[in-house]
Amino acid sequence: FETLVPQLAVANVLVGSIHGYKYHDLNGNGVDDAEPRLRNIRFALTGDTNGDGVAETITDVTDGNGLYDFRYLAIEHELHKVVVT
Repeated sequence: FETLVPQLAVANVLVGSIHGYKYHDLNGNGVDDAEPRLRNIRFALTGDTNGDGVAETITDVTDGNGLYDFRYLAIEHELHKVVVT
């Protein structure tokens, strides 16, 4: 006999995230040397992001600190591309 509490029941899906920040590489060395963070930069992630077998596109926009965050991604499925605009 098993009793499930709905808010505790989980599926067998591994989830992950893609996150980071966007900065203005003023000296062009490819390293963040305390350079300015860029806000309002749109990231678009295309692929089977939720594990339903259908490709979709989700987006995020960097905040005032240049941060972006895609959470709860179904990591066992292929993500096709990330586009930064």
